[in-house]
Amino acid sequence: MKSSQEYVNDYISSKHNYDLLGIKIRNIIEENLNLINLKPHGLAYRVKTPESFKKKIKLKNYSDPLNELTDLLGIRIIAYVEDDVTTICNLTRSLFEIDEQRSVNKNEELGEDRVGYKSVHLICKLNNERASLPENEKYRQLAFEIQVRTILQHSWAEIEHDKNYKFSGVLPKEIKRRLMVLSGALELIDREFNQLSKEIDSYANKVKIDTEIGELDTPINSISLEEYLNVKFADLVTEINMEPHFNGADEQILRELKNYGIKTLKDLDNIIPEKFIASMINIYRGLYTNYLGALRDIMIINDIDKYYESSFHYNFTLTPQNFPLFKIFKVDLDRVPIDYISYEEDEDHI
Repeated sequence: MKSSQEYVNDYISSKHNYDLLGIKIRNIIEENLNLINLKPHGLAYRVKTPESFKKKIKLKNYSDPLNELTDLLGIRIIAYVEDDVTTICNLTRSLFEIDEQRSVNKNEELGEDRVGYKSVHLICKLNNERASLPENEKYRQLAFEIQVRTILQHSWAEIEHDKNYKFSGVLPKEIKRRLMVLSGALELIDREFNQLSKEIDSYANKVKIDTEIGELDTPINSISLEEYLNVKFADLVTEINMEPHFNGADEQILRELKNYGIKTLKDLDNIIPEKFIASMINIYRGLYTNYLGALRDIMIINDIDKYYESSFHYNFTLTPQNFPLFKIFKVDLDRVPIDYISYEEDEDHI
């Protein structure tokens, strides 16, 4: 039987393959999460150091540690809510070969009457389809562990498992009890975040459907406005690659609309000129624009004096890129405050 140092030397020789596999697995997961429009809070991999490998094999008598240890390569995915954990785990099962016997769902292990560390640990290998590719042959027998948890579960794990932190080890009964109460509170918060996420998605979907059928009495907020514009400006996004966002100025544009007197989606819909979308397609093809700029253009076209008297916050300048659109709708640009209009071609449009 080999000595522990011989096993360590074997691991050092193969560690580079684990590093390469870690990059590959991370990229596969990231690409497939993008396909389903799911953005995790964190996605990272780590390969166990030779020192850590040596410590671990000394704790237990392994006959073949390189094949018996399944966490030499670990991938951690931190999701925002519990439903995302389920989605990510289902995706992982579709991408890799899972050793269900050695995989662990810490949520189920706790049972009905206990609280504490929660996470899903999936023991994986490349599936036959991926492993059969020539470039992946060297990874065929390498196992790796994928951990999936929410942000709150991750925070709790970091506190509970960090051996250098004061919450670890054997604690007095009363302190331990309070720690468990805190763990239970975090679990309830996690569930509430998950429920709120569902309700937001449901609300957004309702606004989308209402917009499609012309029901526009919905009050304007960041969710309803974005869903409305996703439907209303779908052709602009497709035809001229309009960026479907507010350039980080969500609260600002909501204030501008409110000060302009726009309270509902119907109020906004009523001031969009009949030929606005067709004109945008003709003029802005190949030029940068986004929801923020389009909404400001609409308010200026509808009533330029009202916009600059009530909504304008002295934070952008009209440039020649705007002029052709305003010309079509006969906007008198002399009404624009002199310091906030430029005739220089190299100025950026908001």
